[in-house]
Amino acid sequence: MIPHPPRLLAYPLVPILLLLTVAVPTAAAPAPAKSAPPVIGTVDLLTLLAFHPAMATYDPFNRAFLKTSTALPTEPPRRLEGNKARLKDLQEKMQALETRMGELRARFDAESREAQAAFDAKLPGLATGPAHLETHRHNIRMNALSARFTSQMRALQIQSSQLQEAINKEMGAGLPSRYTSPEETQQRFAAVFAEVQRFTQQVAAARGVAAVLDSGVIRLALPPGLDRTPDLSSTFEYGEVLAQKPPASLEDDPPAVAGFFDLQKSRAEGWFRNRVAILQPFQTTFGQAFVVTGGIDLTDEVMKAILDQYKIDTRIQGVILDAIHAAN
Repeated sequence: MIPHPPRLLAYPLVPILLLLTVAVPTAAAPAPAKSAPPVIGTVDLLTLLAFHPAMATYDPFNRAFLKTSTALPTEPPRRLEGNKARLKDLQEKMQALETRMGELRARFDAESREAQAAFDAKLPGLATGPAHLETHRHNIRMNALSARFTSQMRALQIQSSQLQEAINKEMGAGLPSRYTSPEETQQRFAAVFAEVQRFTQQVAAARGVAAVLDSGVIRLALPPGLDRTPDLSSTFEYGEVLAQKPPASLEDDPPAVAGFFDLQKSRAEGWFRNRVAILQPFQTTFGQAFVVTGGIDLTDEVMKAILDQYKIDTRIQGVILDAIHAAN
């Protein structure tokens, strides 16, 4: 009896639009026993959509994209005059908060340098056993400093976000002027989805993959009618991940830089955990999933191709990919 090629198990769901085929030159049909099964790839579509750089301007609470600065209307002077006292008070609070954040960074930098200097001075005089023990203690101290800095900075950034939203409100920058309309929002997301498809096709063609299936949406999709509010500390959490870079003064201080990227990673992990609620308004765009067992997971490669296209810093790319892996 001639053996048949192995079959991939699949759930009987609607195929996603990511399904594609790669052209193969015409050739004489081989005997059934010698034909190789098609190579099947998979991606976590929800993750690719959530971490597309265009989502940096998406506000999941207002369910709209922030318009570019050139599209913002000029606020009439008479409206600003009526709220002048309140606006001044908010701006003073923001300035004080930024000062506190600067002091926190400086203190973390000084404490990290002091701990590192003490360790460097003590280590050369120790034997192998005590040296290993002291290294372990030093790592614990540095991790504790980093964790404390991350926690304190995150609390201040939440306050900063809230103050900025209050300032925007006082300036009259409401939803109609600052954000895309529902139609514009759906159009922008459709463009994001189309670009994710295009990059998926490119990566699949380069790997010789005959079909790409979504492995993530169906297990994460919200039940019909369920409206979940994202649990995020900032309105533009992902935008802050992409936009913020470590201060130039910290570039020569590895512990301080590590603390900065730990903070960015925690933001990216929060965005990843909330990707279902974030993308819930767009479920009709990317539809249902067709899930199979096995396959070559191309999620990382497609994600990197998209981030490369938008010239995202390689360290931030690492933060995003680490957050995706840590949360899975």
